[in-house]
This record gives sequence, structure tokens and C-alpha cells, in this order.
Amino acid sequence: MPAFCPSDATPPAAVGATIQISGSGAKFRVKRFVPDNDGVSPRYIDSNGNFYFNCFNSSVKVTLTIYNSGSVGFYEWPVTFSDDGTESGKITVPQGGHHQFPNGITKNSKTIISFVYHNDNDGGSHDHVRRFPSSQYGLHFAHTATGQYLGTKDPTINNGGND
Repeated sequence: MPAFCPSDATPPAAVGATIQISGSGAKFRVKRFVPDNDGVSPRYIDSNGNFYFNCFNSSVKVTLTIYNSGSVGFYEWPVTFSDDGTESGKITVPQGGHHQFPNGITKNSKTIISFVYHNDNDGGSHDHVRRFPSSQYGLHFAHTATGQYLGTKDPTINNGGND
């Protein structure tokens, strides 16, 4: 596997991963994230779902797909976000117009979401002062038939500093 976010990297237009789930219903667990086999995604997404966007300064489209027996999908609000993953209570549900998720989150199906991540590190102040070298996003899972909330996975995003 190549080094994450190599310094010679050309900013990717898009990356993606499949989230492997074991178990079903309330007994599910996230086994790992498998980056798409596109020659690009493995440079920016690890097996824990952490994103390494810190070596480029541009937006990137992300697509995440759940692979399982069919009983686990994304919750009604599939993603939450915190500019500073170390601060509790500063979590938002990104919708259109959010500084890091300008188009919000698209729930393509019960098991596929996509979004454009702006990849900034100034906390939305637009002054380009590096405040948050990393952020945290939460993925929220639900039972596909009932919509019942099942749990959350909280990976990290290593931010670049988009102009």
C-alpha cells in the first residue's frame, strides 16, 4: 500500500470506500473500510475510515458504500461533523451551505452516501488561518427495514487547507 497522502500527490477529484459490516441489527459492527480499487482512494482512506486530505488544498468528492447482509444501512442523518474532533458539544449535522460540506450529504440509497468535502482547516472563518489540522466525522447506522438507529463510527479527517 502506498504512503497516505504522499507529498507528490495530485489532488484527487474523488475517493471512495466500502464499509464492511459484520453481524446484523443491533449486533452489527464495522469491520473495516476498504478503499475503492481505483488507484487513488487507497492513498487517502485507511481501514479505519480516516481520511488523509492534508497533502492537498482542494475539495474532494467522497462516496461511501456499506457492504453487508442487507440489514445495516445509513441512518436518517448519516453524517455528523466537528471541526475540532477534540471538543465535545460542537457537533453539527452538515446540510447544504455548511463550510466543509457545501452541498450537504447525498443519501444515494440506504447503503450509499456521497458528499463534497471542502477540505479547509480554518473552521469556516475563511481567513486561511490553520486552526484545525484534523476534524472528526461520525457515520450513523440504522436497520434498513425499520430505520432504527444502531450505532456510530467516528473516524478522523486530516485537513489540507483549501483556498
